[in-house]
Amino acid sequence: MQERELEQVAEIAKEEIYSFLTLEEIKDWLSSMKFPYLQIFVADNRLEIDLPADIAGFISWRLYDQSVNKVVLEIFWMAIKKEFQKTGVGRDLFITSFDRVRDYWEGRGMTISAILVAPYEKREGAQRFFEKFLRPSHKALIPDVWGTEFAKQGIVVMSKILTN
Repeated sequence: MQERELEQVAEIAKEEIYSFLTLEEIKDWLSSMKFPYLQIFVADNRLEIDLPADIAGFISWRLYDQSVNKVVLEIFWMAIKKEFQKTGVGRDLFITSFDRVRDYWEGRGMTISAILVAPYEKREGAQRFFEKFLRPSHKALIPDVWGTEFAKQGIVVMSKILTN
């Protein structure tokens, strides 16, 4: 990922997910994991080819675990700028990036056996998105996971089993 893209992804992550972190902390977090263990895909805001591209949103797929010939992936972070939410950008990014991640792992003889995602409890829009497009086979609330007034909420762990 180029520095300009990393900067834009960090700005979106700060605005939509981690307002309490600095841009440097977010960039360090994203930079601490390398390809193929973290694969980041971006969607741009161009409606016409002539316009300059800015990032409208991103999704990151993280290798959660693996066995001899199977992997479990986690949607580590996904965020779409507010002005592009509910326009199809998130759906297209989710579908396209999954196809590319699946192709990558299958090209190495691996099958994706499950996908995990864990949005915050109060992020109901994110939960609805993943219920619609991931169609999780399992869902569980881990309440009050942070134990602070700032984030007095839980996380909703969702998983989709793809193979047994």
